[in-house]
Amino acid sequence: MLSEEIKYLIFLQNCIGDYILFVDLEQHSIQDCQAMLAQACFYDVIIGSRTTKHQGIVDKFLSYAFYKLISVCSPMSIKHSYSEFCVFNRKAIHYLLNQDESIKLLSLVQFDYNFSKYEYTFTPLKKSNKSFLYGLNLGIDIIFQSSHRLLRVASILSISVAFFNLIYGVYILLSFLLKSDIEGGWTSTSLYMVGMNFCLFLILCIISEYIRSVLLNFKKHNLYDIIDEKSSLTLDLKELNVRKT
Repeated sequence: MLSEEIKYLIFLQNCIGDYILFVDLEQHSIQDCQAMLAQACFYDVIIGSRTTKHQGIVDKFLSYAFYKLISVCSPMSIKHSYSEFCVFNRKAIHYLLNQDESIKLLSLVQFDYNFSKYEYTFTPLKKSNKSFLYGLNLGIDIIFQSSHRLLRVASILSISVAFFNLIYGVYILLSFLLKSDIEGGWTSTSLYMVGMNFCLFLILCIISEYIRSVLLNFKKHNLYDIIDEKSSLTLDLKELNVRKT
């Protein structure tokens, strides 16, 4: 079974018209599709905003926790009501195809100020048929893909533990020098463990910062923006290459 990001990529790469509509007919009505397409010529991005969600208590809690964690771990501004019910024009399609990261959810894609966006409010017809484990795995993937702050947290924790081991090493030396009732072998064993832990966590901190730096440089945006792009299936066959005389 194809993953969502592969499906999105296939649809975007094979779109030959000026607009593309992502719709789930089990949840979205034809009337809503027509209403969104009617606005497509005025906006670059049209995204469906749900008036309600067909969720249980557990699903609502996990969904709330996910969006809260996303807002803390990344600079993305996301509305809880956004859905995968979207319409994009050629300009937005080109932008999505040039994304460095795979698209996990269309509702999480961040468009800059060059794109005009319209929020279309609708009511889903039924609850999504996606399983709990699918949503959990997807949420974990999105959190780790969309944020570098977790690497910074890992760096801070690593350097903190390394510093704690350094302080503990000083305590061991002072105990050896000032106390006479130290058990034989305790000082050397403790210093060995403290030294190893200090080096390991210091190396982990350095690796985390290097990985974060590489990811930040790798995910830099393009130095230019495509303001407009259009294509058409209408062929002009009035001018012929060969004419009969």
